[in-house]
Amino acid sequence: MEEFKPSREQLKIFLEFKLKNIRYIDVLHHMTKDELKYLKQHLLPLVIVSDVDGCILDYKGALVTLVRFLYPSLRLDENDYFLGQEGGSGSAKRKQCRKMLDGSERFECLDFYPNAKIMFNMMGRLASMYIVTHCSNRKKRTKNLLGLNYKKIIAMEIPKWDMIDRLNLNCNPDIVIEDGKKNIPGLHERGYNVYYPSWHGYTRGLERFGTPFESWNQMFEVVKNLWMDKQMKIFSMH
Repeated sequence: MEEFKPSREQLKIFLEFKLKNIRYIDVLHHMTKDELKYLKQHLLPLVIVSDVDGCILDYKGALVTLVRFLYPSLRLDENDYFLGQEGGSGSAKRKQCRKMLDGSERFECLDFYPNAKIMFNMMGRLASMYIVTHCSNRKKRTKNLLGLNYKKIIAMEIPKWDMIDRLNLNCNPDIVIEDGKKNIPGLHERGYNVYYPSWHGYTRGLERFGTPFESWNQMFEVVKNLWMDKQMKIFSMH
């Protein structure tokens, strides 16, 4: 089987098989059992690293709800991750609310963005998934990520690129998913392929540092196409 080079169509069939949209018997209409076994052994997964708050979980939405409940007259800038500029009494109140939220049971059950959990786990069939997050309480963080299939999590208050280094990957990630307005340029400068959610006001204007995505469904399509391209390159080198 050393000389087997799958066609793009065969890779598409195998992709659908991995994603459970095609039966095993139907795969064998397009390739032999030995060829299928060869693909299983030689295809390489992508490597994807993702942030959590603002990407997978709606931390800001929970924070907005809490601030408006405690301080209904406080002006909020929802285009800013922390809901407004630092400084003044408003800033102190927002910081107090963040501290309350981070220490509460509500933090352990933050809402997923639409289809984030489903698409993240679907991506996990094509990629090794890793989590990096600015959260000092790893126990609480893992609780609100229940149901997500990932290989490793780094939860620390250090720069995202340093967290990626601590993952001890053997290669650069194929994709880094991040929403931080300062983190995105920093990751880009270090050579990472950054994708960021476009539904936040604070990520507008960052196109030269990364690629925006409108939904997790769209992000999954990006991953599928990238996976296909990676496999074609692998077999073209055989």
